[in-house]
Amino acid sequence: MVTSSRISPCSEALTLCGCGCGCADQHAWPQLSGGRSGRLKLAKSPKEINIGQVLRAIEDWNVVECFQASSNQCRITRGCGLQLILREAVDVFLAVLDRYSLEDVIRRKSALVQVLGLPRA
Repeated sequence: MVTSSRISPCSEALTLCGCGCGCADQHAWPQLSGGRSGRLKLAKSPKEINIGQVLRAIEDWNVVECFQASSNQCRITRGCGLQLILREAVDVFLAVLDRYSLEDVIRRKSALVQVLGLPRA
């Protein structure tokens, strides 16, 4: 989920950027433009937008407290083997997402348009 703290203003548009750089062109995030049309504009083609990279930037992948050493309060961290297993699982999950682009997600565009109730172009 994208939280409001992860949406930063960039020029006259809102840029979905988790790193705080505020630059849509650097990451190819969608720019949400205001006005009557309220359209989404991509800085790159859908084929060039990697799903794994996008999710790394906009999501917090510290799935358990011990992933964040600075705030870890877990008393069993030093003796627990779960941290390594969960880190491997997250890495494998993201590696699968790295194989896909936004183009793969929107491949069935006509079905998406119908499901979302959007006007056909």
